Amino acid sequence: MVDLAMTPVVVVAVPLLVGAVAAYLRRMAAIGLAVLQLAVAQFGGQADLGALAACADAPAHTLRVTSWNTLYWHVDSDRDAFYALLREQRADVLVLQEYMGHDAWVPRPIDDLPRLRAEFPGTHIAAAGELLTVSRFPIVDQRVLTAEPAEPATGWREYWTHRVLRTDLDIAGRVLSVYNVHLADPIDIAVSPLSVEFLTSAEYLGRWKAAQLDLLRAELAANPNPVLLTGDVNFPPGSGEERALEPLSDAACGAFLPTTFAFRGLWWWRLDRTFTSEDVRVHEHAVLDPRGQSTHKLQNLVVSIKE
Repeated sequence: MVDLAMTPVVVVAVPLLVGAVAAYLRRMAAIGLAVLQLAVAQFGGQADLGALAACADAPAHTLRVTSWNTLYWHVDSDRDAFYALLREQRADVLVLQEYMGHDAWVPRPIDDLPRLRAEFPGTHIAAAGELLTVSRFPIVDQRVLTAEPAEPATGWREYWTHRVLRTDLDIAGRVLSVYNVHLADPIDIAVSPLSVEFLTSAEYLGRWKAAQLDLLRAELAANPNPVLLTGDVNFPPGSGEERALEPLSDAACGAFLPTTFAFRGLWWWRLDRTFTSEDVRVHEHAVLDPRGQSTHKLQNLVVSIKE
C-alpha cells in the first residue's frame, strides 16, 4: 500500500467551508467551530498547519545547503536562467535531483559537468544516475545505495537503481554524511486514477519505495557520522514511510504550509524534505519559488554540526 496523506489545500479548504456555512446559518455556529477544531486536531500534522518548530540560533560557523528536484535539469528551460538561480542560493552544498534529460519523457543521461565546473569553480562533485551533489568542502567518501526496482529496469538502468547517493564531506575536520535522495513516486499522475493501470502502478511503486527505505534504514543504523538527508522523498509529513528514517528528525522549522510540489498549477504536498540527526542543528529552513524551472520548490537550509 502507498501511504498518502491529505493535501494541505484539501485539509484547510474543506473544514473552513463547512465552518463558514455553519457560522452563516448562526444556529450551527457551534457545530462549525467543532468541525474546525476536529479537522485541525486530526489532520494538522499531515497538512503542516500552523508554524513549525522554531529554528535554532546560528553559531559562527554554519553550512548553507540547497536541495532541489530540478525537473529534467535545464533541458526544457532557459539554461542561463537555470544556472543563475543556482548561483543565487550561495550554497556551500548543492543537492540536486533529476540531473538528466529525456527523449519523449523517457529519462536519459546527460553530461553538464563542464558547465557546472565553470559555474562553481573549485567545488567537489559527486554524480550517480540522476543524483548530483556539488560541495565547496572536500568529499572524502561517496557511495550509492542500489535498490532494484520491483519490475525489470528498462533503458537507462542507473535511473532506476541509483536513488540514494551518500557523500561524506570534510567540514573543518568533522565528517558530515549528506544523503541525496529521490525515492519512488507515490502514484503515477500520468494515468487516470480510475484505471487498472493506476492501481497496478501504485502497488509497484510502493514495493519499489519500500526496498529503497529498507536500504536507508539499515544504512542509517550503521552510520556513526552526523547526517543530513535531503531531496525528493515523495512522502508527506505524518506518513508511515517516515518511520524508516528514525531517529532522524524533520528539519523544517519556522514556516507556514511549506508545500513544495505543484500539480496543475497548485502547490499540494510537502514531498521535498530534509531530515537531520540529533548532532546537526537547523538554523534556517525555507522553500523558494523555482521561477518556472521545475514543479518542485527549492529547499534552502542553514545548518551546523554540534560541538
